[in-house]
Amino acid sequence: MGADYPDGGVPSQRKSSAGVFTSSELPYIPTAIFPHGSHKPKIRVVSDRAIKHVHELTQLHEEGTRPGTPLHQQVRCGILFVVNRADCGAMRPCDQADRLFAQVVKRAEEAGVLLLAYDIVWDGGKAYVGKQLPVIHGSDIRSEDIDEAHLLEWLAEKETCDGTPP
Repeated sequence: MGADYPDGGVPSQRKSSAGVFTSSELPYIPTAIFPHGSHKPKIRVVSDRAIKHVHELTQLHEEGTRPGTPLHQQVRCGILFVVNRADCGAMRPCDQADRLFAQVVKRAEEAGVLLLAYDIVWDGGKAYVGKQLPVIHGSDIRSEDIDEAHLLEWLAEKETCDGTPP
């Protein structure tokens, strides 16, 4: 998991701007970000698998929490972000790298899917669960802005490629 930098705060020794994301939020809080990387050319997203999982969890949650669902059939879903560093004060779906991922996570939260993030504290090569981090969203991320045609198009393509339904 990466982290952002404050606007103007990218270290000068970085040789590449690939995977570098900044935040103009004030006050600045170092924020873990996922995903980070380059778009896959054909589908124009960074992490198609992550989007598919969030989409499926949202559907499962909506089906499992419908009014009238028998107690033994009720399902509540959650997403756990494990932040492999202890220097962040929050976790944010990285809309700069993958806007669709950020939007489907926002939609999941609005549907009632629980979003959790915990950092990891490293001590002498051992990892320990650290503090819970708030999961925040970019100020311009709205689930209603999802390009539904794009989402459904690549979910259908994913189904034909790997044989699993969207």
